[in-house]
Amino acid sequence: MRQTVVEQGRPRGNKTTANSSRIERDIRAYELNLQGCSVRGVCEELGIKSTQTAHNAIQRGKQHVIDKGIDIDERRIEIDQLFANTLGMLAGEVARQVDEGRIVTIERSDGSREVRRTKGIDPRTAEALARSADRWAQFLGITDRANEVQQQATVIQLSAPADGASFTDRWSASETVDVAVSESKSESTCTLMPAEASPKLQAPTPRGGVTAPERVQPELF
Repeated sequence: MRQTVVEQGRPRGNKTTANSSRIERDIRAYELNLQGCSVRGVCEELGIKSTQTAHNAIQRGKQHVIDKGIDIDERRIEIDQLFANTLGMLAGEVARQVDEGRIVTIERSDGSREVRRTKGIDPRTAEALARSADRWAQFLGITDRANEVQQQATVIQLSAPADGASFTDRWSASETVDVAVSESKSESTCTLMPAEASPKLQAPTPRGGVTAPERVQPELF
């Protein structure tokens, strides 16, 4: 008697969980956009690679908020509190660095650590504080949101010849032109000379070297 063994495929991931995570991400993208974050900033915050994907997530998040009836004013209060907490922590860190300096921990290959204290404020912390303050002001409507500037670059590629030797032979080799030499008979010397040569350039003929017949003028009367 033959037995049939039926193998059941491994169940795939839970679609409900995936959809919920995606909805939460879209709503978060919409919240970041309300905070004054640009589309590129949403990509950086949520780890989205494409700006088009982030734009679509913002639109879907807005639609989810409308469909679920989420109170926008309540969301704004929460976002305002997040801004206040973030700016408070950053401002406190900057104040501490002004008084105590920056603490840098160096880990060596042998496992030992060295703690160094340097003066001054970390530029990254100061930049984060300024950026958060600017976004908070944009969120509150104190300042206008900066327009996004998209720059396009035109790249021109010049294809090089496949063989470098052929390129050299083509452009560096000099062409040889053959010129045929023609000869003409000089009227004064009765000698053959090149066509481009002038009889005036030849050596003068000695006096008496050429004898011409005398011409007799006929009498008129």
